[in-house]
Amino acid sequence: MCKLGWSGLLAIGLLVTPLPAQRLIWLDEVGYMEGVASTPAGAVVVGMLVEGGAFRWTEWGGFEWIGPPGSWARGVSADGRVVVGVQGGAFYAFRWTPEQGMQNIASGGIAEGVSADGSTVVGWVGYAIAFRWREATGLQYLPPFPGGWVSMAYAASADGSVVVGDASNPLEGGEVACRWTEEGLESLGLLPGTRMTTAYGVSADGTVVVGVGYLSRVPHSILAVIPFRWTVWGGMEVLAPWSGRGDDNNYAWDVSGDGRVVVGERSGYERYGWRWVEGRGLEDLNEVYRGLLQPGERLLSANGISDDGRYIVGIGRRRRESWYVYPAGYVLDTWRRGDVNGDGCVDDSDLLTVLFGFGGTGYADVNRDGVVDEGDLVEVLAHFGERC
Repeated sequence: MCKLGWSGLLAIGLLVTPLPAQRLIWLDEVGYMEGVASTPAGAVVVGMLVEGGAFRWTEWGGFEWIGPPGSWARGVSADGRVVVGVQGGAFYAFRWTPEQGMQNIASGGIAEGVSADGSTVVGWVGYAIAFRWREATGLQYLPPFPGGWVSMAYAASADGSVVVGDASNPLEGGEVACRWTEEGLESLGLLPGTRMTTAYGVSADGTVVVGVGYLSRVPHSILAVIPFRWTVWGGMEVLAPWSGRGDDNNYAWDVSGDGRVVVGERSGYERYGWRWVEGRGLEDLNEVYRGLLQPGERLLSANGISDDGRYIVGIGRRRRESWYVYPAGYVLDTWRRGDVNGDGCVDDSDLLTVLFGFGGTGYADVNRDGVVDEGDLVEVLAHFGERC
């Protein structure tokens, strides 16, 4: 790292280019929003169109229909070039790239997620065995615990070395959230009062996992859904405790690359998309970003978040006429100047991310000039403490 005095920092600060303001982009043709990538050129989103086909949407090119009716895109790599999902008509898990198109990687299966580098795809086949597919090795089955019969994989770490999902474990009485690593299968356990847990998202390094626990009084009956965040250093943490109401269900769907920001939704009568931030707790996106919403608009779910925490995608509600309400997909750009991890607060974590990433590339490149350097450091320092 080169040395730079405060006078130098101030001089560079005068040259910082203003970054885009927070934005809400509506995608009216979308039936489901599943994954989002953050690239220097903007967001890349995947999901399923209302017409019933898998799509990829980019800020610079709009919609691209990548699969026939019945196909559904479920995940996207960090650079937006690898898309995975299921081809429903022929029923196979697919991996799609602009060069190769749609590739069958597991007949009778569903691809649920892909690693950040695009090399590893995870999902499940039949009823139901988890799999991990790699370019180098092909299809590998991820079995449940001894004596179990079901396993399902939903997400992978950045390099694909950690896979998360759930697997039946007779010792714990049912299906539990788990991690498959090079060392083997690890149970993440149950929440108090739950009979089943499922993991849906994992951080870039595989140390933070998010998902849900199902609270029930008797087997096979669900009383409530409770979101959790699990860490290798602290175990299970409840993100939103059950209020006691029958319609109070909260789902944690995805987590940022650093594991500090979780997104999900509250279902039931008062449905809304939410964001949980380490140190701040759970926030209703409709309250935090009310200034971006027009009358009649509401963010109903938050299904995915980009690794850098900048973009959140989900399903919302719009009002075309005074009487006509219809669902639509949305892309929420949460970017604030200096907010490296996208949690809405410019603080020590943003400063450390830039310092540790100095000289490299990636989402610590706040001003998007291609390298993490003094300009990014100035951007954080100039806005330090905002919204904290």
